[in-house]
Amino acid sequence: MKTAKARITASKNEPRQRHVRQNRLLMYDVIILLANSGMRVDEMKTVTWRGVDWDKGDIILERAGKKKSNRRVVLRKSAVNALTRIAKRRQAWLRANVKADKLNPNERAIALPNGTPVNDFKKAFRDLLSDCGFVYKDAKDRHTLTSLRHTYATFSLTRTRGKRATIRTLVKQMDTSERMINTHYGHDDIEDYRDELRGE
Repeated sequence: MKTAKARITASKNEPRQRHVRQNRLLMYDVIILLANSGMRVDEMKTVTWRGVDWDKGDIILERAGKKKSNRRVVLRKSAVNALTRIAKRRQAWLRANVKADKLNPNERAIALPNGTPVNDFKKAFRDLLSDCGFVYKDAKDRHTLTSLRHTYATFSLTRTRGKRATIRTLVKQMDTSERMINTHYGHDDIEDYRDELRGE
């Protein structure tokens, strides 16, 4: 994330880079949101402000993504903070341009400050990974935003601070199956469970 922040800073004082900076700010918050919610990318794109439960720190998905998922997604605090930053940028734009700052509940949340939804983050994410120094032998090995779903599942199963999620919990949160978690998302190994196995 240091590289993502550095890219944002680099475009801060360049008036001609304003659009670039807004895209990089959104990209940063999208990464945080996905890595701390377990949502699919196509689900995230459908989130409206109506679907954000600020009191509980949740997102309520309504016929979201290809699976037309209806469920509540419990966000980690860092994901709530990312959504808050997106909302504040939108409200600042509204105050400056229409003299009001109330968010339209039916408006898509994952958007630039002017309200334009961003449907494709592929190039922005590739550029960020390139600046991070990632080199891939094959295109099929390339990280994508979907990789953050894997990150979420693995960290949930193996975190060393706080309570770990059970596979059953992830089935509900991520709208997937135990088989999928065991086969594709659970990149844990026996060392990750040493404390539990020792009973300490």
